[in-house]
Amino acid sequence: MKLIMENWKKYLKDLVVYNPVTKWLEDNQPEFVRIQNFAISRTQYLYNWTQEGPQRQKILKKANMSKGTPDEERTMVRLRDWDDNSYRGNAFRHMLTSLMIAHKSLGPEATNLAGYTKEMIDLIYKNVDFSFKTKTFTDSKVDIKNNQVGLELAEMLSHRDPSEMKDKDYVEAVLYRMNEGEFFLDPQQDPLGRDGELTNQAVVKYKDLVELRKKKIN
Repeated sequence: MKLIMENWKKYLKDLVVYNPVTKWLEDNQPEFVRIQNFAISRTQYLYNWTQEGPQRQKILKKANMSKGTPDEERTMVRLRDWDDNSYRGNAFRHMLTSLMIAHKSLGPEATNLAGYTKEMIDLIYKNVDFSFKTKTFTDSKVDIKNNQVGLELAEMLSHRDPSEMKDKDYVEAVLYRMNEGEFFLDPQQDPLGRDGELTNQAVVKYKDLVELRKKKIN
């Protein structure tokens, strides 16, 4: 049990980037902390497969070993299913957190943070000429896109009184959006899953990626 709790604490630490903004919210907006923890727990419950986990590493090893054999395609399909679940988990967490923060309007400061952070970061990306690319930049772009989907959901639900909304209502709203393929990911993140071969775009919508997969099959 002690080992499980230590791993869980590490998991939470890896998911949350601590910075002055996060520290301010934790000190001044306890509901923000509750939402953040709720989103993490629901993500862990619904999408508990990770791209870095040991089970996926076993599949990767098998995928490499099965090249040119009848088992290759079956292994690649399993790998893709695993990665799709990981794509969903990351998107779900960002969409749910931004939706709940924005819709519940946790004070003007937190609301402004949820609503305007994307625009500020977008401004940086548009006006600063990065001469190199890193996984961090790509991840940030994906997260920003998924945060924006959550904010759009909050706008769509603006006619609903937050006091009448339960946590599960927010989860259902996000899952409905995700079932439509309306979330973003980085197809280059896993070339072994073959998504990286389909497009040179760093950020794509999931439903568009599915269409690219279908075209390749046909």
